[in-house]
Amino acid sequence: MSIVNAVGIPVALPDWVLATGALLLLFYVYATWTYDVFKKRKIPFLQPLPMVGNMKSTLFRSQSISEFVRDTYTKMKGHRISGIYEFRNPLFFIRDPEIVKQVCVKDFDHFMNHRKAVSEKTDPFFSKSLFGLQDKRWRDMRSTLSPAFTSSKMKAMFLLISECGRQTREYLEERCREQPGGPDTVLTIEMKDFFTRFATDVIATSAFGVKCDSLKQPKNEFYLMGKEITTMTKIKSLVMMLYVIMPKLAEVLRISFFSKEASQFFSSLVHDTIATREREKIVRPDMIHLMKEASKAGEIDSDKIKLDEDDIAAQAILFFFAGFETVTTLICFSTYLLAIHTDAQERLQREIDSVLEEHNGELSYEALQKMKYLDMVVNETLRMYPPVGAVDRACVRPLTIPATDTQPEIAFQKGDIIWIPIIGLHYDPAYFPEPEKFDPERFSEERKDSIIPFTYMPFGLGPRMCLANRFALMEAKVALVYLLSHFSLHVVDKTPIPMRYSTATFTNTSATGFSIGVSLRNSEKSK
Repeated sequence: MSIVNAVGIPVALPDWVLATGALLLLFYVYATWTYDVFKKRKIPFLQPLPMVGNMKSTLFRSQSISEFVRDTYTKMKGHRISGIYEFRNPLFFIRDPEIVKQVCVKDFDHFMNHRKAVSEKTDPFFSKSLFGLQDKRWRDMRSTLSPAFTSSKMKAMFLLISECGRQTREYLEERCREQPGGPDTVLTIEMKDFFTRFATDVIATSAFGVKCDSLKQPKNEFYLMGKEITTMTKIKSLVMMLYVIMPKLAEVLRISFFSKEASQFFSSLVHDTIATREREKIVRPDMIHLMKEASKAGEIDSDKIKLDEDDIAAQAILFFFAGFETVTTLICFSTYLLAIHTDAQERLQREIDSVLEEHNGELSYEALQKMKYLDMVVNETLRMYPPVGAVDRACVRPLTIPATDTQPEIAFQKGDIIWIPIIGLHYDPAYFPEPEKFDPERFSEERKDSIIPFTYMPFGLGPRMCLANRFALMEAKVALVYLLSHFSLHVVDKTPIPMRYSTATFTNTSATGFSIGVSLRNSEKSK
């Protein structure tokens, strides 16, 4: 090949230039191959960049995922369904609660799966977990595990969580009494680290049957392995990106999200615990016991499946991964909001004091259910700071959404990926007036029925809703009761005001931690 120079004489191009040009052209074609999807289907979309799609701000960490979702939600106002590109992947972005209802509930059989990003070859524990399973295998596993998460089972597990709450309160009382300024001084606590250790102890005892005290024994093996699984390092971020952009390559290379060491630790722990209990005839009301009982039901009921020990280990590891970070940040965001809004904090303390007095000062499952304002505070915290900014669904069977007076018909095809912008809906002033305002009264008995269905979904909705949401709420509420019954929360110099989201994780958390002041409410409660 040649080109013509300035005086009209043909000049041959070096082979390396031709090769480089060909490679760049091939890369461009690959990087933009899917970018005509929405144009062909006449769906409004945000203009993508090659390979990056619309994710430039999250890729270079100028925005968190939740900030990106809120920003996109605002940009696509007026369109019930629009399109964005997650790198090369076209995503259908839904703003209309009625279509959310159709996807999550009414026509759930068309959208029963999360997208398949991790194969069993890549990460056997993640792929065998309830989150990673698909189609009939997911339905069977969900049916088998559901009885382990009923209200009666949660009541049985309450004592395990309450003991961790009491242990955490006693540790904090000791810290307050022993600090240099004396017990009346405000003690600054990094709540994320503090409640991470509480969550570790809860999961250790309730899911794995192991008793820990991660506050007094900060380097215990269970805590360190838990941190290994849940900490979103740069390497894990790259692995997750590879799963999204090139899942086939991740499968060929067998790049696991969980480290081999951590996976083996928790797997061995489950196997050893089951063996010990069967040998010693030990019964303990924790997750392993409940899943073993569910497995026995699978031997009798053909609608359920029999879980082997690897299945149980996979669910236990997912329980740790999904519950560790999300419950911790829920508690942290709650303490953050209550420290700022002292009127809400004082009202909640009065309710806690009153209910505990009715129950002789002891926190019971029944007492927790009576704390209505506590429920309102937790729900409003989840509205403002849901665990994730968006959830996905994969279309498994074609479905057509009828046209409206202002919007054309939308035909979903098998393989289409749906994005439901949870935080966008939570902050839409059409559904939640003054969305930036912390207002627990939105969830009062008088007002909660006015919330438009399918605009509030911190744990998802429909059959794919988080199975352990009752457990997560109970854990967070227990932590708050033990904290607020004995301590008051204060804004300190290091308290992050305004709150900034971390851009380094896929879940919602603070970019600068949760430094909150804590003081003993009175000397009587510390005795």
